[in-house]
Amino acid sequence: MYEKLNKEIQKILEIVKQCPEKFQEKCFELLLSNFLESEKKVTIPEKVKEKKLDVTPIKEKVEEEYIHVKVKAFLQKYGLSIDQLGKLFLIEEHLVEPIYKIKTVKMAKSQIQLSLLEALKEAIKSGNFRFEIEGIRSLCKDKKFYDSANFSATFNNNKDLFKNETFKKGEPLELSEEGMKELADTINELITKAKE
Repeated sequence: MYEKLNKEIQKILEIVKQCPEKFQEKCFELLLSNFLESEKKVTIPEKVKEKKLDVTPIKEKVEEEYIHVKVKAFLQKYGLSIDQLGKLFLIEEHLVEPIYKIKTVKMAKSQIQLSLLEALKEAIKSGNFRFEIEGIRSLCKDKKFYDSANFSATFNNNKDLFKNETFKKGEPLELSEEGMKELADTINELITKAKE
């Protein structure tokens, strides 16, 4: 199986090299996808059909057991549901992976929303609605939300969202009651915009 796949990938790479550079990635994806689709049509031997395999189905809903009790209390307080969390994060046991998209064009708002959602991600795992400012800076750079001239000012202008009176390097910022309310508003906004 792997030998066949390796040979096919080599053939695909030869074809891809003939395409203009800007189309090479897409060409590779399409050719590989087409090959893998054709491989799915392989017949299953009778011996394999007879054996019952222990396969756990993929869960489509977020399991409550993976959500910290403090997050459940937050959701209840602001009239949100665990299913709404499932529209923003993939949550399984020790894994919390963001799947949301921030669509605002304002840099400052994007940076704050990203911070609030990172605090929620941390809370899902530990119950603490907090985040590291340097982690947010890095994420903002990755997502093209970073405004180096105003990054610190954005957080200083939104001090009411955090319990911390000062922002010290290496010290996590924790959400205040105002921050929790803003997080709830952000969740509602992202879910609404995702439907548009």
